[in-house]
Amino acid sequence: MFESLEKRRRGPSLWKAFGITCTVCTLGVILYVHARDARDAEDAERRHGDLEAAAAQRDQPHRVERGGIRVELPSEPMFQGDYRNGGMEGEGFEVTWNAGAPWSAAESDRHAQDFAAKHLGFSFDHTDVIALGGAPARAYTLGHDAHRIYLAYGSCAGRRVHVLVYDARAAFERMIQTFECLPDKTVDLARRDVVVDAVAGWKRVDPAEVPLALEDAHGVRVTTWLLKRQWGKSIADLVLPAAAGAGLHLREPASTRDDKVFYTGSYDAKSPADLLAFRCPDDDIAIVIVRGPADALNPGVTLADSARCLQAGEVMPVY
Repeated sequence: MFESLEKRRRGPSLWKAFGITCTVCTLGVILYVHARDARDAEDAERRHGDLEAAAAQRDQPHRVERGGIRVELPSEPMFQGDYRNGGMEGEGFEVTWNAGAPWSAAESDRHAQDFAAKHLGFSFDHTDVIALGGAPARAYTLGHDAHRIYLAYGSCAGRRVHVLVYDARAAFERMIQTFECLPDKTVDLARRDVVVDAVAGWKRVDPAEVPLALEDAHGVRVTTWLLKRQWGKSIADLVLPAAAGAGLHLREPASTRDDKVFYTGSYDAKSPADLLAFRCPDDDIAIVIVRGPADALNPGVTLADSARCLQAGEVMPVY
């Protein structure tokens, strides 16, 4: 009987202890979760502050040098391209460049007009003659309702430069004022992949064009080109379609001349031309085209015989 009474007396105490333990554990969990959430909130707030600071820094004017051009940009740019062809682009602005002869006024105007035509509804407000990096340039303002596009066309170290800003006139003017041309003398913009010997009587023409072109006093032109190799494709597989696409009709079969594939043909069935093709050490296809008066082609073909693929580190002949 006494044991039964003792069990009844201890029962509530055990339940009471169990309840207190559960309460303490629950409070501990609540406090831990609260502390963790507070810490996560602090971390999130700190990360947000860091992101805001980074964004503020990104959106500040940046003085950037890229590809031999130094200029102050409205915000941090994205980089692309190289010294020959490249650009700096960001929110509402861009500076691009590519190898080519300096813009003439007429050509610059035409490109600006083409640009306006591509942006439906924009028309010319006015044109200005300016200096960009110390060189003559032209600037244009295009308008449409309350919006403006500011353009400038100039040159830097043998490359054509295009500056564009949407709406922000002050940013555009600042870019023009801070533009500097810093030519890299180690980069030869005139370098071509396929060359011939430098021979007296042959003068280089159209230096801004991609191919190398030489001409003599009789109007014979020798032009070199490079076709990228394609797996499993023969010289004929690549040369014939490329020639046809350029308006050169080649007669088959081809012959060989000093280890080069030799074709005869014509442009538009009336302007005679010969073509020599051969593989470079890396399997790209080198092409040399000789065109001009039929009775004067031989010196051009002889010059074409000297064609070779220019390797890295080799100096290009001076024509």
